[in-house]
Amino acid sequence: MQTDESVKGLLVFVVLGAAALSFALVWLGAPIAWLVARWMRNVRGVVAHVMVFWLLGAVTSGIVLLLLSSVTGAAQGSDQAGAVLAAAAVCGVCTAAGRSSVFVSEWRHARRRRELQTSSS
Repeated sequence: MQTDESVKGLLVFVVLGAAALSFALVWLGAPIAWLVARWMRNVRGVVAHVMVFWLLGAVTSGIVLLLLSSVTGAAQGSDQAGAVLAAAAVCGVCTAAGRSSVFVSEWRHARRRRELQTSSS
């Protein structure tokens, strides 16, 4: 049976771990995102952009989930590869959906600007 102290300790560990991982991902991920953005600058296809975002989201979250499961001991004695891959794929889908929403927003703003320009002319 777990004591209140051990539950609080686990909660503090998880919160501090999540904060540290978020900080590290921002600092390590920013240069990678910048390089990918420069590489994808001249690519016009929306699908290519969304697929790259899906891949980056899935790979990054997969690495983080594997690290977390090994640090917390969740991977000991059981095979977590399927669960980690499924969760990473879901994170990748969320990342791709976010990028897709930016494309939709850009299209709507461009259409609105065209409408305003034609109505003022």
